Amino acid sequence: MSIRYFNETRERLKRFGSKVHYIRMFSSEAVDLFLNESLDWIYIDARHDYTGVSEDLRLYWPKLRPGMFWFPPYGFGSSLVVLLPR
Repeated sequence: MSIRYFNETRERLKRFGSKVHYIRMFSSEAVDLFLNESLDWIYIDARHDYTGVSEDLRLYWPKLRPGMFWFPPYGFGSSLVVLLPR
């Protein structure tokens, strides 16, 4: 992810303050940082091919609390942005 896009994303999400955490690592490595059913919202900007998206869905779906949602990726890069629960 270019520094420009990263900074634009930070600017757009700054209104959420400390609820947003940026983790700049591969999503397949970052998955172990989160307990199952611990997240309300997930946004992963990573690989955009079928295999990459399928892998992220398989890895991160258990991390969502029941009734919460997954935000589809767009753009480029391999960073993970997660809005953590209160």
